[in-house]
Amino acid sequence: MAKQNGKKIQSKQNKGLIYAIFLVFGFLLYGNTISHDYALDDAIVITQNVFTQQGIQGVDEIFKYDSFVGFWMNSYQGRTAEQIQEEKKLVAGGRYRPFSIATFAIEKSIFGDNPAVHHVINILIYILTAMLLYKVLIALFPLENSRTILNFPLLAVLLFMAHPIHSEAVANIKGRDELLSLLGAIFAAWAYLKYLDKKAIKHLVIAFFAMLFGLLSKEITITWLAVIPVGAWFFKEKNLNKHVAPFLSILVPTLIFLLIRQSVLGWGIGEKQIAQELMNNPFLAAEGSERIGTILFTLFMYLRLLVFPHPLTYDYYPYHIPLTGVDSFIPIAMIILYAGMFILMLYAMYRYARKTASFSLRMWAFIIILYLAPLSVVSNLFFPVGVFMAERFVYFSSLGFVLLLAWGLFDALPKRFPVKSVKSFGIIFLFIVIGLYSGKTIARNAAWENDFMLFTTDVKTSVNSAKANTTAGGKLLERAKLLDNQTSKDYDPQLADEYVDLAIKYLNRAIEIHPSYVDPMLLLGNANYQKNRNIAEAVNWYAEILKIRPYHELAVKNTRLILPQTVGLFADEKTPNTADEIIAACEKFASVKPGVPEVYRIIGLMYARYKSDFETAIPYYEKALEINPKDADAWKDLGVIYGQSNQFGQALQAFKKVVEINPDDAQAMFNIAVTYQNLGDIDAANQWFAQYQQASSQK
Repeated sequence: MAKQNGKKIQSKQNKGLIYAIFLVFGFLLYGNTISHDYALDDAIVITQNVFTQQGIQGVDEIFKYDSFVGFWMNSYQGRTAEQIQEEKKLVAGGRYRPFSIATFAIEKSIFGDNPAVHHVINILIYILTAMLLYKVLIALFPLENSRTILNFPLLAVLLFMAHPIHSEAVANIKGRDELLSLLGAIFAAWAYLKYLDKKAIKHLVIAFFAMLFGLLSKEITITWLAVIPVGAWFFKEKNLNKHVAPFLSILVPTLIFLLIRQSVLGWGIGEKQIAQELMNNPFLAAEGSERIGTILFTLFMYLRLLVFPHPLTYDYYPYHIPLTGVDSFIPIAMIILYAGMFILMLYAMYRYARKTASFSLRMWAFIIILYLAPLSVVSNLFFPVGVFMAERFVYFSSLGFVLLLAWGLFDALPKRFPVKSVKSFGIIFLFIVIGLYSGKTIARNAAWENDFMLFTTDVKTSVNSAKANTTAGGKLLERAKLLDNQTSKDYDPQLADEYVDLAIKYLNRAIEIHPSYVDPMLLLGNANYQKNRNIAEAVNWYAEILKIRPYHELAVKNTRLILPQTVGLFADEKTPNTADEIIAACEKFASVKPGVPEVYRIIGLMYARYKSDFETAIPYYEKALEINPKDADAWKDLGVIYGQSNQFGQALQAFKKVVEINPDDAQAMFNIAVTYQNLGDIDAANQWFAQYQQASSQK
């Protein structure tokens, strides 16, 4: 199969055919994503990123700040980028991936908001990665004969391209940080190997810039600082002295990147920096050995999904992955397996240093480092990454798996059992796997069409994820609003009701999983109002939010928006609530968030209009007006209550306040006139009646 000192003898015709295969295969696998919209985290880096939306003009800002800052500037208007960067530390150490985001800004300037362009570019980057990967594997493992294009590097690349676990990285536009970071790492590896062959300075320059742009795309490229020299040492050049120059060509850009990153974000990577919320720190509730046990369980999940990539989901948030003690079977098995891999890798390096390592032993060690090095930085073992696991996190490490599968079945197994049928079986099996993986990839891509499709599809897999249930509920509510709009071409009120009911089911499930999760609480409040104008239930949920987060702006805003609708909804009998239910909900809200005038006004209105308890109603109106003395409607209501209580002097003062605030309020003028009449002041009453008639005639 391989000769370590063999010549590169594959014909140019075969190379051209192989690259054509990669090109066609890439579009066969991911061509169905070109018509897709934005989805998931595309909002963070593209559609709701202030810097990206500025196009080329925003590139400078992209390189100056944490990669989340451009997104957060939409939500925190009035604050500077520096303030947001300091305040919004969601994940340990921050995120600095400017290069990939800058490409989106450039594409925005050239093509506008066009997701199809982004998708095509992602596919092309993926195909280019496959081509470069093939060149690197051929450089490491020169071919024995040129009579066939079939070889284990080709099969490894086809397996890599077809693997469904890559769907998130390619089909999700935001996954470009993964694509570019691996492209940079592989390009640096190619230049490193070329330098060992040619000793040309240009290859050191290429390695330098390839490594730097990979790192600026995503930090995980740093792990290839180990992968590249080890692979080159094992299979290309045994003399370590000859690795000094090429190693420096990838080490120096790494140091430069770390200095740039530090100047932007600082060095800190501790958990104290991040928000203490389960969705940003999934181990928050872990006790004792559960953190390590759960990490070991995710390491098992990565292996399982590489072998059998089903079912796939974008969401591995708590608690799709359960908290697991280290004394469980799977964590114990993973300790043995991963420790064994690490020891085998070190043993192979030791044997090779003593010039006694076989090719197979070196191959095992190289596959292990390809797998373990990138996985180490996303495993949560050394620092938290904000989620238990994610399919995109294994994009780099999957190289080790496909290389093992292709080499093992095409070369290692037939050599151990030199029977023709064994070789044939290996090739047939590999092509069956490539075919199955391809079918799964194409099918999986469909889920990435847009947020609605992704969230409502994956919630059926991530049934125990608080986030998956929340996002699915939110998108169902959005779609229900559209379906319930009579001006919409998709108008379907029955389906809208079904969507709202399903949303409420998912949102309640999210709160079962994570009882203090305010996002589904907010959506449940909205959903209950949207479903049948259940004001009391909505306000109850907003109050629950404020118990947890007293300064939650949306909970207060939504309460102030829906409470004024109470009068009309009661009048038209379009709410299931009773006056007592509204009062109880408002009292609960006021107990956790005093000072919202609409709350006191509605309590007063319920007591006065629907319980005829004027004595109880008046203090609530007075409280509302103490907070907002310019609320003309509240003064008008209070004047009516005073009048019905025969407190005509106070009623007169209240109605005059209305006219003071709104001089053209004809109804207030009429009420003043009637009140003067009740006081026996007929002249004043006639004057106000005249003003009322004049104001009415002008409308």
